[in-house]
Amino acid sequence: MLVYGHCDDVWTVAFHPRLANRAVTASEKVVYVWNTEERSMERFTVVGFAARAVAFSSAPLEADKTTHHIAVGGAKGDIVVSGWALGICPCIR
Repeated sequence: MLVYGHCDDVWTVAFHPRLANRAVTASEKVVYVWNTEERSMERFTVVGFAARAVAFSSAPLEADKTTHHIAVGGAKGDIVVSGWALGICPCIR
């Protein structure tokens, strides 16, 4: 099955700790959030470096109890932490 999204090698996949049908993947300079149940891409962001690792935070933020972060690691040591519920905009670089 073909799904619109990646145009390069997929380096990593991580699944949301509470939403089993959500996953995040990284391919070169782009991070994608997927709905695995519908087999569709929900959103993406360009991180500006060769992404090689992604992970969801295991627990949500204390402030709202729902927002999880996505951490992205790069091939040369770059790191960005993004808010998943915020449309994966960078919080920390």
